Amino acid sequence: GEYLGNKLYLHDFPMICAQEDPSRPYWPSSPYGGDKANSASSGDYHIWDVWSGWEDYEDYAKESGRFISEFGFQAAPDPKTINFFAKKEEQGIFHSVILNHNKQVEGQERILRFINSHFGLVTDFDTFVYLSQLNQAEAIKFGVEHWRARKYKTAGTLYWQYN
Repeated sequence: GEYLGNKLYLHDFPMICAQEDPSRPYWPSSPYGGDKANSASSGDYHIWDVWSGWEDYEDYAKESGRFISEFGFQAAPDPKTINFFAKKEEQGIFHSVILNHNKQVEGQERILRFINSHFGLVTDFDTFVYLSQLNQAEAIKFGVEHWRARKYKTAGTLYWQYN
């Protein structure tokens, strides 16, 4: 059968939005793009093959979309945030308190894989935190610069998972 939300998103919500504010366009969902949601050729596009597939952020260069509405690279939170929820003795890369704040399956392992690939082996927690954020910054920078260079082909980007 048809997805039950289709009536809401494709009929009811557009009608209500048009009645309440006809000057604003309605976008049914994200990703959305005509016949095929999450298409690189139309609509908005979520790129998770890189992070979810354990691929290096330089693989963003293989991706082209009209509007990249979701992409990202995970990192550890800011040290002030960590100090708020974890005692000093709980601040270890694989301590249960730290792991409880990373909801990504194999999240720490992924972060470590990319840190080790770009900066070398790390075992110290404070270094892990810093380098994970540096790696995240480089990943987002790389993606944004790649898609900006595609001016008129890629209209913009939104990143997700910024810690």
